[in-house]
Amino acid sequence: MSGKESGLTRTVRLTEAKFAQVSRRESASRVVLGFVHDWANRENTLRSWDLVGRYVIPEINGLLDGYRDSQAFVIENREWFDRAGQAVMSKIMSHEGAAAALKAGMEAGVAMRSPNAPDLNKAAKDLK
Repeated sequence: MSGKESGLTRTVRLTEAKFAQVSRRESASRVVLGFVHDWANRENTLRSWDLVGRYVIPEINGLLDGYRDSQAFVIENREWFDRAGQAVMSKIMSHEGAAAALKAGMEAGVAMRSPNAPDLNKAAKDLK
């Protein structure tokens, strides 16, 4: 674990590791019993179990493997997605109505705000 991890991340990682350790040792039984203690108020106890359900259980059940594979594929093949974006912009700019709609949208302000969104102004200039 890195020293830059937050307390929450470190706790989640330790919990995952403990679940995996118990799971390997007790392979016939897949039931985990959680005890609720009175060291935390109700709100914090519910938040703790919410975090277990949201982060730990999907990890130990292998539900995140597909997401990680997909992320790796997108990172390794980014040029495919860039070319797809260029093809879409080319098609938009080749259609008079679509190009006008793009121009009107740009003048009104684009609703799409994302670091992954294409720079439509640049794309439109490049295609002219």
